[in-house]
Amino acid sequence: MFNFSFVDLAIFFQIIFEVLPVSSSGQIKVIELLAVKKRLIPGFLLLQQDDFIQLFNIVSDFAIIKTFYHQYLHYLKQDFWKVSIQVLLANSITLFFLILKDYVLGSYFKEIPQVSLLFTLPMSALFLLSTKFCQGNNKEISYFDSAWIGFFQSFAFFKGISRLTITFASAKWRGIDSDRAFLFSFLLHIPMSLIFIFKYFWTLNFEAKSLIPLLGLEKVIVMVAGFFVAVFFAKIVKQLIRAQHFFYFTIIYFISWLALVGYFFEML
Repeated sequence: MFNFSFVDLAIFFQIIFEVLPVSSSGQIKVIELLAVKKRLIPGFLLLQQDDFIQLFNIVSDFAIIKTFYHQYLHYLKQDFWKVSIQVLLANSITLFFLILKDYVLGSYFKEIPQVSLLFTLPMSALFLLSTKFCQGNNKEISYFDSAWIGFFQSFAFFKGISRLTITFASAKWRGIDSDRAFLFSFLLHIPMSLIFIFKYFWTLNFEAKSLIPLLGLEKVIVMVAGFFVAVFFAKIVKQLIRAQHFFYFTIIYFISWLALVGYFFEML
């Protein structure tokens, strides 16, 4: 009745990983490499579907909004226009560097070697671990803080560097408390997801009449299942933030890095 593919599995993991500080692109790339090694899928299958898979980040955004709805409502009520301008400022700086990457440095970043994950994964882990030693306070996010966070968010175009990790860590480095840093980090992600969706559908010339013909029933099922699982993990993230144990996710980076080292070691 249903014909689920490995791409569907990757979409499911993409939705879940996006609510965690673990680099969805990096983790999925590790899964892909191991699956190719075990001959479960042909090489470069997910590489060809990379943009399509990231289209599902919006499902993760809905999961976060559902989980943190009351916190977001309280946060935005404090000063809606100031927060909106800060989000716009941060994402404008990020987009500037992404455009710089695509149109000025595109030839250099067209084919980033997979071995780079051996460096970017532990780098993300160090960023996340550093937040344990940052003492947050009730400091308000300033416009300079927004620009600062937006600049570091642009580094997330490297596979293996988590957008959530780098924005959360850069906010903590500025003395912002964990709750506010996390909420602001995800506020940045929502408009970026919408921009990506608009760009994706623009390339299709808006030919799709609905999601089901475009994506297939299997992918709609994956979206719904991924949403509920993402909500479950988002609640875990919520508890870890309150307990100041967010850095525990470095364990996932360590496991992925060991799997990657084993993969490249056997390839030698």
